Amino acid sequence: MNLSSSLALLPSEWKLQSSVPTLNDETHIWAIQLQKSPPYQQQQFQWLSTREKNKAQRMRVDIKRDYQIQARAWLRWLLAAYVDTTPEQIKYRYGPLGKPYLQTCHRQVYFNATDSGSTLLCAFSTKHELGLDVESTPRQVKFRRIAERKFTRKEQQVLNSLYPYEQSNGFLAIWTRKEAFGKALGIGIRYPMNQYHLCDSLQSHYHQTSDQYERNWGLIQFAYNNNIACLVSRQDHQQIHFYKLDNHE
Repeated sequence: MNLSSSLALLPSEWKLQSSVPTLNDETHIWAIQLQKSPPYQQQQFQWLSTREKNKAQRMRVDIKRDYQIQARAWLRWLLAAYVDTTPEQIKYRYGPLGKPYLQTCHRQVYFNATDSGSTLLCAFSTKHELGLDVESTPRQVKFRRIAERKFTRKEQQVLNSLYPYEQSNGFLAIWTRKEAFGKALGIGIRYPMNQYHLCDSLQSHYHQTSDQYERNWGLIQFAYNNNIACLVSRQDHQQIHFYKLDNHE
């Protein structure tokens, strides 16, 4: 099933890019295709912090380890370009539940990253906190019990209003909103999802909500290839630029 035929998505034109443009008041979203055993992976591994290296080395499945190293390294490469340094010099500080931020010695750039299979998405802004999530489609998901526990009553009604063949993608779309919102708040999925209403209709790619501190957040649904994704930001009516990294030698 074509994603655009069943879900409203922000129109996006992905520009193939090998260099990083200047980040001003807009938001940049990058898509990167990860590779199995790429020739430059040893160099990328050296960019990582000890914490990141240890996490990658604990992964026993080769392809997952390859993807983990590349995902961490490409995020560093992009951040380094935005703040004018080198990937290995990027230093993070971490929030109470582990969300990474740039240390204050760098230019202020908010960022978030997410991956699904071999697809990595990264978002960057100089203005506002961000959350980002992606899910690959099509997928066979036993979603009904999850929706009953994690979705609001209205969100369940939105899901149930879809044709049966649309409901799996509909669930994944709402789920990306739930995860991206939690990542924007810095709490991941450790929050009462069924208390935050994040979808009035899947026929709209935009939804606005507020958190417990009465801060406003905008949720934007978009797609990359066969992946459904959501960006959450405190910035309304933002200009978003979409880039695909040309990372093949």
